[in-house]
Amino acid sequence: MIGNQKSVLLILENLYGFILDNFAEYCDRKQKLPAKFQPAFTREVSEKFKTLSFAGNEPDSVLFGKVKTSIKNKLKGNQCRITYGLTVYLEKLFLEIEKI
Repeated sequence: MIGNQKSVLLILENLYGFILDNFAEYCDRKQKLPAKFQPAFTREVSEKFKTLSFAGNEPDSVLFGKVKTSIKNKLKGNQCRITYGLTVYLEKLFLEIEKI
């Protein structure tokens, strides 16, 4: 069942990306993510951060640590405003970090 869920999520993510790329004028990235989806998104971000890391005390590692802490603190705040734009930004950030 979990494999099917991941497959469906991948299809939905691809569809969402297609819509954003081709119909951006209809998407409001400043719109707040519905409250019922925010805990899952925050959990997903935390899990991604656990899998991504840089070795040692290299400048990239130090910078990534600061970025990671900053984002985690923002998502923990009581006044946290998770927007669709933030979700897209973080997904792109994770993709770029995975390339390194």
